[in-house]
Amino acid sequence: MKKKNVSEMHSPVVRGRRRESFTLIELLVVIAIIAILAAMLMPALQQARERGRSSTCTSNLKQIATANMSYSTDYEGYIPTNGTVLWNNTGAGHWSWAQNLSKLRYLPDKYESVAGCPSIRISPETINSNLNTYGVNMSYRHPVTDANISWHLDSTASARHGFIWTKQIAKLSQYPTHADTVGNTGKYVGYRYYLFNYTTQGIAFRAHGETGNTAFGDGHVESFGKGVLWEKAKVTYDCDRQGIVWKCDSGTPTAYTTIAIH
Repeated sequence: MKKKNVSEMHSPVVRGRRRESFTLIELLVVIAIIAILAAMLMPALQQARERGRSSTCTSNLKQIATANMSYSTDYEGYIPTNGTVLWNNTGAGHWSWAQNLSKLRYLPDKYESVAGCPSIRISPETINSNLNTYGVNMSYRHPVTDANISWHLDSTASARHGFIWTKQIAKLSQYPTHADTVGNTGKYVGYRYYLFNYTTQGIAFRAHGETGNTAFGDGHVESFGKGVLWEKAKVTYDCDRQGIVWKCDSGTPTAYTTIAIH
């Protein structure tokens, strides 16, 4: 009987069978390759996911713009911001713009999925879902007279404050009514917020990469970049994904401050 030499005893092929297990080095190589491929694919997957969210956002704003136009037709050219309305003749209710449109059946009863951008997070500390929406534009500066009109309702305001009166707006096609917005006040800093263009407590936000989405008074929806809302409607501030707030009250936007985006 022939004796096996040492090299045959340690050969990966013994008695006609090939070695079936991987060495540690081989396993590490495979894991490294998988990690590299995942790193290469992740940005593309994130971009695809963000494109989907932006598309949903555009669809939401289009539905809101259509609701605005219907409301305006029924109520003498007014669009709600945070006004007081009568409901079923039972008394006045002070509602946000989303509540107004929902209560009067221009948006669904469960309006939350429509009334906010899916790319902007909701503050975990919020106790009022009516503030977790797109921002509504709270003021208007006339392009010729430069007069500023505030739509905000306060304790001294008349009954018609808290509503946008579209008949006062020169070009509805250039007036943004609702936009991607983040808060700059209290527990809403860097989260969804229900108003913009009213001091700096809410700021138009470029939620989708370099752009954000906005609905206009004539019903159309488009994206906006840095300074675009100033050019169209003299909206002074907008914010990017890095949390830089840009002030756009002149020809060139300048960095104004920074906030934490969540």
